[in-house]
Amino acid sequence: MRMYDLVFDEAILASALGACADLAALGDGRKIHSIVIRAAFQSYKHTSIALIEMYSKCGDVESSQNLFKEAKHKEDFFLWNSLIVGLTKNGYAIEALEIFNQLQQSRINPEDISFHGILTACSHTGLIDKGCSFSSL
Repeated sequence: MRMYDLVFDEAILASALGACADLAALGDGRKIHSIVIRAAFQSYKHTSIALIEMYSKCGDVESSQNLFKEAKHKEDFFLWNSLIVGLTKNGYAIEALEIFNQLQQSRINPEDISFHGILTACSHTGLIDKGCSFSSL
């Protein structure tokens, strides 16, 4: 992309990050992240979500958590969901439950995918009673 002097936009960068996530190509994802920073797209909603998902899917949970903390679109459900699912898939069930509790306190309505992620987190940690309490929400 750089060889052809293309102009980057949020959609191109988010798509490229999604490809890196699907391929678990952390090195390439980090290179694209540096382009995101240089192009000043890090504060854009879709780019933020794509970065969190890429780092989570590549196993770099710490980076995904840091990006979530820095994100400016905390009112966006998909931002929260990306972190919850990423934490759960990487074995950080307790942390996923904590983020889910913060999501509930923020008054953003969780969607089915968040419940799936949180129920998975509960089952992996043996917190069956906690999981059952979410089914009444």
